[in-house]
Amino acid sequence: MSKRSETAKPGVDAATVLAELNKRGDGTPRWVWWLVFLGGLAAFGVATGFMAGRIVEFNKKAQFVRFHAEPMYSRKFRLEGWPEGTLTDKLETVEGIERAFLELDYAGQKTLIPVKKPPAQDIPALTGYDEWVKVLAFNQVEPAPNGESRAVPGSTRLWIITRTTPPGYDPDQWGSVMRTDWLFTFYELMPRPVKVGDQERSVVVERRRWPKGSMEENRLQQTAVDARNAIAKGEKPTLEQARALELALIEPLAERSPEYFAAMHVVPKLNVPKYKFSDTAFSFRTLGWTAPVAGLSALAMFYGLAFAVAPRRVAGADDARVRRA
Repeated sequence: MSKRSETAKPGVDAATVLAELNKRGDGTPRWVWWLVFLGGLAAFGVATGFMAGRIVEFNKKAQFVRFHAEPMYSRKFRLEGWPEGTLTDKLETVEGIERAFLELDYAGQKTLIPVKKPPAQDIPALTGYDEWVKVLAFNQVEPAPNGESRAVPGSTRLWIITRTTPPGYDPDQWGSVMRTDWLFTFYELMPRPVKVGDQERSVVVERRRWPKGSMEENRLQQTAVDARNAIAKGEKPTLEQARALELALIEPLAERSPEYFAAMHVVPKLNVPKYKFSDTAFSFRTLGWTAPVAGLSALAMFYGLAFAVAPRRVAGADDARVRRA
C-alpha cells in the first residue's frame, strides 16, 4: 500500500470534502444563495422595468396646471381692469387686547384684515408683512407657440392672502411650530361687484387650512365628532375638541389648486409644513405592485450575494480552536 493511501482517513472521499467546503456554516449549500441572488436580480429587473413604464405613462397623461403669481409690495396697487386698492395699518382694541389690522380700501368698500403686528407701523411698502400677507396678481399659464409661457385668457385673479396661526399661541414661537393648524384667508378683489348672498360685493373672502395626512385628518374629524357629542350632552368641549371642531369646518387646501399655489407665497421658505401630493409619479397609486416587489427583490439580492461570497467556514473548526486553547 502506498504512503499516500496509508495517511488518508477511512470513509472520506473527494466528493464529501467538496460538499463540505461548499456549505455555509449553517449547512446551506453556496449555490442556493447564488440562486437567491439571481432570482432577486431577475425580479428586480422585471419590477423596475414595469415601474419605469408606469412613470413614463403617468408623465404622458398628467395634465398639471401651471400658475404664475406676481407679488405687489406697494400699499397702493392697481391691476389693469381692476379698481385701485389701498392698504393702511390700523390698531384696534378687541376684548381688551390691542390687535393689528390692514384696512383695505377698494372700490368704495372698506375691509379690515386681521394680521400679525408688524415690526413698525406705516412702513411705505408691505415688506414688513412678507411671510404673513401678500398681494398677488395671479394667473394660469400655458405654452405659447414660440415655446415660452403665456397667460391663459380670463384666468387672472387679484388676491390678498394672509396666514394666521392658532389662536392663543405666540405667532413667533408655538404658533410657528403648529404648522398644520395654520389658516389662510383669501380676499379676492373682483374687477366688478359680484352677488354674494343678497349683497353686491367687490371683495370675496374664503378661508382654507393646511392639508393634513390621512391619519391626522381622520383624527381631526373624530375629535370634532367628540366635540359635537359633548355639546349635544350639554357638556363643554375641551380646548382640543373646540379647536378640532373649528378646523373641521374649514376646507383644506386642495392639491395643485390655485389656492395651494398662492398660499405658498405666505409660508416661510425654511418652515414649509411636510405634505406629499397623492398624485405624483412616485406615489403608490402610480407604482402599484412594482414598488414592493422591487424592494423585496433588492433585499433578496443583498442577502443572497452576501452569503454566497462570504468566507468559507469549516464546521467544527471553532470547536477545535477552543479545544487547543
